[in-house]
Amino acid sequence: VASAKLYRWFSGNRVLATVLFVLSALIMSLPLIREIYTMHAVFTLLGVSTSIVDTGCQIMTRKTHGAAAGPWLGVNTVVFSVSGALVPLIALVTDNLLAQSAILTVIVWAGAIATCVATPPEGLPPPPSAFRPRHKREKRRRAGSNASTGSSE
Repeated sequence: VASAKLYRWFSGNRVLATVLFVLSALIMSLPLIREIYTMHAVFTLLGVSTSIVDTGCQIMTRKTHGAAAGPWLGVNTVVFSVSGALVPLIALVTDNLLAQSAILTVIVWAGAIATCVATPPEGLPPPPSAFRPRHKREKRRRAGSNASTGSSE
């Protein structure tokens, strides 16, 4: 609930990019942690950060695509799943935890930079409606046929 308010109070791109940069710092700190309480604090912050990114991704998809957002929300889910499968593949490539963190950080930074340069949903034209309600189509059709016959209702 609180993360959704961030996207109402600030520019979505700014919130998303900032949280991604924080997320990358947290990822890079993981190999350096030597105390259990620090690890718990970083894991908590990782959870908060990823929930803010997830919420923002859904909110910004709806802002961008409007009523036609359904398929794009599905794509978001697929991308999150693919990214979850990517981490074990990176672990297969290298056993070095610092190298794994650096690879993930580069990926996160690429997303953050792309978010910084992308046009925010607020700057895009309003999304087209996924459908036009039938009663409006019928009203327009009747208005068009009445105009051509000269009658009115």
